Amino acid sequence: MRMKIIGMFFVLGLGLLHLSTDVVAQTTTSAPRKVKTKDDTDFYEEASFRSKKIGSIPSNTVLEQLDESGGYFQVKYKNKIGWVFKVEVTRHMDVPAPDVKCFTAGYKIISGVYRYFFVLKNEGVLAYNGKVTLKLFDKDDKVIYEKTTDFSDKPIEPEMGGTFYIDTTVEAPHYEFENKDGKVKTKTGKFIERL
Repeated sequence: MRMKIIGMFFVLGLGLLHLSTDVVAQTTTSAPRKVKTKDDTDFYEEASFRSKKIGSIPSNTVLEQLDESGGYFQVKYKNKIGWVFKVEVTRHMDVPAPDVKCFTAGYKIISGVYRYFFVLKNEGVLAYNGKVTLKLFDKDDKVIYEKTTDFSDKPIEPEMGGTFYIDTTVEAPHYEFENKDGKVKTKTGKFIERL
């Protein structure tokens, strides 16, 4: 089958905010993610500042992140499970390192062309310098798109990244993201709309 890649757009260096609930994150079997409070931080029963405040967490406290919802992380503190504002904590790693992730935000069909939306972000505490490879697979699990980008000369700084999209004429239900720490293959996300 002949396949044509129509185009790709990539922007790097933009700070990223909250991703929609339709975003499908890559999954790995790594250690639990940890966060550290920047200052004394309010601790809420639900992921809302309007919910009941169940305590305060002191500055520089390291917590295990259990879940994420909107602008909040769910954490456990003194045998209580609650929510803290994301902006009031920073990523904490026992061994400082980069942690580059690729997320998918679904796809649209535009005049018969499949447009897949992605986010590339360094969630670690050190800059990432090295190569990343993204592959798209068709329904028969054949590679229909592959691109390697080298960030050795211009590393991805912590909490930085960018958005991009890839257009194809063939549906790609799976993608694979690879960096120097390994690779993850997962679904390309939910259908958004047909234009």
